[in-house]
Amino acid sequence: MNPLGGTAQGARYALARRGLKEVGASWHGLDPSAEWPSVFGWVFYAYGLGLFGKLGVTAALGTSVAIYIPHVIFSNCWLRQFRFGPVEWLWRTVMYGTWQTFAKV
Repeated sequence: MNPLGGTAQGARYALARRGLKEVGASWHGLDPSAEWPSVFGWVFYAYGLGLFGKLGVTAALGTSVAIYIPHVIFSNCWLRQFRFGPVEWLWRTVMYGTWQTFAKV
C-alpha cells in the first residue's frame, strides 16, 4: 500500500504531496536524478565547498534541508507562472520543432 495513500493518510499528507509535486515537475526542467547530485556534489565534494567529512550527520542533514526547502518554495512559485522550466521548454522546442508556449495562458 502506498504510504501516502489511503483516506486518513491521504488527508494527512495532502499538503506535502501538493508541495512536492512541483519539485519533480520543475527545477527548470531538469531530471531530479541529474539535478540533485550536481547541487549536493557541489556543496559536499572537493570541486565545490568540500563540506563532506567536515560536517556531522545532523549538520549535513540540516544543510541539505536548508537547500531543499527554498527549492520547494521556488518550484511552487515558478510553476504558478510558467508551464515548465526553461530547460524543459528548450527541450520541447527542439524536439517538437516549434516554439512552445512558456507562460501559462
